Amino acid sequence: MRPRHLLSKLTLNHHNIKTLGVCLLLSVGLMSFGRGAYIQLKAYVAQWLIESAWQQQQLTGIPHKPWSWADTHPVAKLMLPGQSPLMVLSGVSGRNLAFGPTLQLNTAAPSDHYSANNSHGNVVIFGHNDTHFRPLGTLKQGDRLSLTNVNGQTIDYQITQMAIVDEHQVQVAQDTTEAVLTLITCYPFDSLSSGGPLRYVVRAERIAHFNAGSR
Repeated sequence: MRPRHLLSKLTLNHHNIKTLGVCLLLSVGLMSFGRGAYIQLKAYVAQWLIESAWQQQQLTGIPHKPWSWADTHPVAKLMLPGQSPLMVLSGVSGRNLAFGPTLQLNTAAPSDHYSANNSHGNVVIFGHNDTHFRPLGTLKQGDRLSLTNVNGQTIDYQITQMAIVDEHQVQVAQDTTEAVLTLITCYPFDSLSSGGPLRYVVRAERIAHFNAGSR
């Protein structure tokens, strides 16, 4: 084979390999985008269904599943500054977290903080950092949050602390002698994978006054 033809063939092969590489990168990018879009859409649609179940609960006083095969139900409505309401599901599990923030069941319940006898305890809520709890990264000390319980009573809180902790630092999720709300998500927020060793924790203290009958 003549050198000129050989060079042309090598150049063509190199061009094909480069084109194939670009196509593979684009394919991976599109797949990643598609998966990300699906996760976002799933999280959004689930919140709409959970909100509908919440409204049914408010009317009947009976726990209502957001879909027929669900093993959970809404237990609270969380309001973050400048964000749409987030419906909180009962029980922390990987499946529940895909649909919304989830309430830890072995510490205080949202209804425990609405009491004339100054009840206490740590209301702990977990959420994913790429969907529902992504706004946690924008919160500041002094910001106010609110949590509406299953009885339609809204409790206000003020952020007193933000911290990055190791996942094994379990004391942040343990009960307390004060009435506090603790929000926990994975960290960092821009991580390409979830479930790393770090957690971002927002701690807020209950404000003394109550908002009765808010739904």
